[in-house]
Amino acid sequence: MKKIIYPYIRFSSAEQRNGDSIRRQMSSIGKYAERNAFDINEEHKLIDIAVSGYTGKNREEDAGLGRFLLAIEAGLIPTDGSSYLCIEQLDRLSREEIDISFNFFSTILRKNVNIITLMDDKIYTKNSLKSITDIIYSLSIMQQSHIESEKKSIRIKASFEGRLEKIKCGIKAKYASQLPNWIDEYPAKSGIFSVNKNGKIIQRIFTMVLDGTSLNGIARILNNEEIPRITKATFIKGNGLWTGATISHIIKNKCVFGLLELKKIVPVKINEKNGENGENGETIERIINKKIVHDSVSNYYPSLISEPEFVVANSRVKERTITRERGRNTSNNLFSSLVYCGYCKQRMHFELSKKKLKNGLKIYKNLKCSSRRFKDKNCPSMSVNYENFEKAFPLQIYATNQLDEMVNKEKKTTLENALVLKESEYVTKFNKAKEIEEEAMKQNINISIYIGLLNTAKTAVDICREELERIRLDLHFASISTPLKPLLTKEDRLSTKKTLRSMIAGIVIYSNKKTAWFIDKNGMTTGIMYEQDGERSATQSDFRDFRNDILKATESGKIDPQLVKLSHAMTAN
Repeated sequence: MKKIIYPYIRFSSAEQRNGDSIRRQMSSIGKYAERNAFDINEEHKLIDIAVSGYTGKNREEDAGLGRFLLAIEAGLIPTDGSSYLCIEQLDRLSREEIDISFNFFSTILRKNVNIITLMDDKIYTKNSLKSITDIIYSLSIMQQSHIESEKKSIRIKASFEGRLEKIKCGIKAKYASQLPNWIDEYPAKSGIFSVNKNGKIIQRIFTMVLDGTSLNGIARILNNEEIPRITKATFIKGNGLWTGATISHIIKNKCVFGLLELKKIVPVKINEKNGENGENGETIERIINKKIVHDSVSNYYPSLISEPEFVVANSRVKERTITRERGRNTSNNLFSSLVYCGYCKQRMHFELSKKKLKNGLKIYKNLKCSSRRFKDKNCPSMSVNYENFEKAFPLQIYATNQLDEMVNKEKKTTLENALVLKESEYVTKFNKAKEIEEEAMKQNINISIYIGLLNTAKTAVDICREELERIRLDLHFASISTPLKPLLTKEDRLSTKKTLRSMIAGIVIYSNKKTAWFIDKNGMTTGIMYEQDGERSATQSDFRDFRNDILKATESGKIDPQLVKLSHAMTAN
């Protein structure tokens, strides 16, 4: 049986990205694999950058370790004893309290997935849970790791409390690591602040809000005047356009009248219906983490406006929002916050418009790229007919509570046969590409001929891989054979919407080719044509470029926050 290593790398601070942490951990894993005849599988890209093991964030579904557990559940990781999760030491898994850490550690082993720790050259297996020696040894390491993190947390907390006391006593000190975009600090870490050139833009935005201009209206004015969008320098600016959402974030920021708000994360209990049991499902209690304000400091930053002006401006925005949303059906768009434009990487929004015609009132439902909404000529996207898109989208894959559980044996058999043929085709094309590369190296043929042949072969491999993924996806859901029942009620649509958001990371639309690619949270991608004249094959290379751009931005640490979920999913597979 071939032994496979799945490397997992985690470090808790963003600064370590620029250091030697990734290279050191991967080098150690590579040397171990070579020394002990393991194969390394890096397809799932199990890397958590600036993710804390003390808070358990690396176990969440959109984090590296969380995705590894999902991959095990989905059958993507063999559970025949041949799989090994390889880590530098046990504290890479968790630095939480000992009972939580050991439970998580045990969960992986009970799935018959082994764990290698390089620090002590030790392998834990399912049988380790029956060994008192292994149990005590692992518990002692987990306890030590938690105590170290707890002490560090106490020191950091004490440091912040000390700074806060200084500030409250009127002594200049820096508390927050990130400053508002209209504030400069000099000297560094001095707590001496001044307003930069962006301050006038912020003041103008508040003046327009107080004059009754809508948020989207303000965005259009600033875009038409080609005023650069104020954004964090560490993020990719995308198209650099102002949007209503950008203006909204500024309007809600209390730093504009000098207030520093101190927040902390606390566990909060919420009650919700168990969706698996339908409308009559029992109410279940769930704990979520929520940010709350626990303290504040007035006049910490230089004020741009007065506090009464801030209150009035936010009141005006709220009034407009309530007026606009009266009678609005929030279940219209099943894909809200999930759809992205493939051309400019901006979100696509749902637009509903009405037009009076001779034969009555016509309602138009479209998805439109935010760049186009704000008149960006650099984005070539078109409006997408929402109803056609929803009809073409494979909702039956996700809205399983709407389907009968009948098994379509004929369809399943057909897909299984197609899978065998496609896998054979993939192996043939992959080997052909490899042979071309090896032959070129041996005979030293003309480089231009080599590049042409190899590119053609690799493109064929990529296309075949995508077709293979589609067949596997269809086969995975082959047991769901009954067509989706019409989503006629608001409750049905809201339930389906919630399910989609829990399972899909994003949908990338190439509107000119009438094609969409959707990415599951486990990293699986599938392309669909939402119109009969769509050109799916024509967008494959575009989507690969889109994916590569996201991954490069992630590695550099300059990923746009709205693309983070896509990034997590794309690195899952």
